This record gives sequence, C-alpha cells and structure tokens, in this order.
Amino acid sequence: MAGTTNLFKIKTPIVPTHTPFNAEVYDPAEDSFLLLDALEMDLGSQISNDDQLLPILCLEIGPGSGIISTGLITTEYFQEHIPIIFTIDINPSACLLTQKTSQRNNCHGKIESILGNGLVSYKTFRHPFDLILCNPPYVPSPPDEFDSNDSNLLRISWDGGIDGNEFILPLLHSLPKLLAENGKMYILLSSWNHPEKLMEFVLPILGLEGQLVTKRAAGRERLSVWRIQWK
Repeated sequence: MAGTTNLFKIKTPIVPTHTPFNAEVYDPAEDSFLLLDALEMDLGSQISNDDQLLPILCLEIGPGSGIISTGLITTEYFQEHIPIIFTIDINPSACLLTQKTSQRNNCHGKIESILGNGLVSYKTFRHPFDLILCNPPYVPSPPDEFDSNDSNLLRISWDGGIDGNEFILPLLHSLPKLLAENGKMYILLSSWNHPEKLMEFVLPILGLEGQLVTKRAAGRERLSVWRIQWK
C-alpha cells in the first residue's frame, strides 16, 4: 500500500503569474491545495482496491489555473499509465493558463484544454470518465453583490449564486451521464454548500453516494473534499 501511495505523491506545480490570462483566472488558494492533498492521500487506496480503474480516463471540470490537473499528471503513476487529462472550462483565459501551467511544469501535450460549459460535459465527450475532478464555484453571492474589480470571467470561477449551489446541483445531476461504472469524482465543497445534505438527499436519488476524504477550516468556512461514486 505504501508503494502505491508513493506513486501518487504530488509536488505542488508552479503556476505562471505574469501572463495575459492571470487577471481573469482564479488564483490557487486553500481550496486548491486541499483538493491536491485529498487526491494524494486517497487515490492510491482507490487504485489499489479496484484494478478496473486502469487505465484512467480523467476529466477536470473548471481547471482554472490548471494546478490540479498538472499536479496529478506529474505523479509517478500518471506518468506511467495516463497519457492525457482532459479539462473543460467556460473561461478561455483559464484554458490558456492551464496550458501555460502544464508547459511550465514540463507537461506539454499531456493536458487537453477544451473551451466549454462543464455542466454539459456529457455532450462534449463520447465516453464516461473513470476520474472526475472539480473545484466548483461555491461562494454564496446575492445578485446585487458585485465587485467592480472582478471581471465577469473571474466572477464565474467563484460565484455559486444565492446559496452557493447554483453550479454544484446541476453538476451533480449531470454525473450519471459522465461517470463510468467504477468511476470516482473528487469535488471540493464549502460548509456554505451544506455538503452533508447534498450527500444525504441529492446523491441517493441519482444512484450515487459520497464519502468524506478530508476537511479543513479556512476562516469563516470549512472546506471539505468528497469522493462520489456509484452505490
């Protein structure tokens, strides 16, 4: 088991900070690093317990800077087994910065960035995914609350609507069309999203179940990463 875990040791990628795209893309923060930590601690056990996950068809929804996919593709396991990770983002600057990040970390050609709406990813791809990653927009934001310093593209990377679940709920409902039979999704959620209620009341009607992987306090909120799979 220890050997398998080492295959998923993640070195935090370097994200370029002086590009034409940074101003319109969400900067890596506590939530990004928690998701990386969760993948490092949990993926090894999931792979070793389920050989059917080999090889892995992987999708990240809303990659932003590309720090998550780049961190994963640079692990020893992905270097040996996974030729490419697909990412999809509605923000063209995020797609371009993801490519810059992959190049900066010597992963050029290993991350395929697609411009599109992650909520309808199932219309873009012909096959379901074995591994789906997402750090969604989750911050509750009243319609009249707008920071003039934020561009519309930057805002959609964090703005989760009135209750924080405006993106998350449709995403969960799209999972049955996106997730392979033995697939796993890792999603970051905030206490603002009431993740326990999502796991208890939303996932079961979709035939899915969620397991807490890790959590961490971050100021006024509690961040958590959940593994979602078929029941």
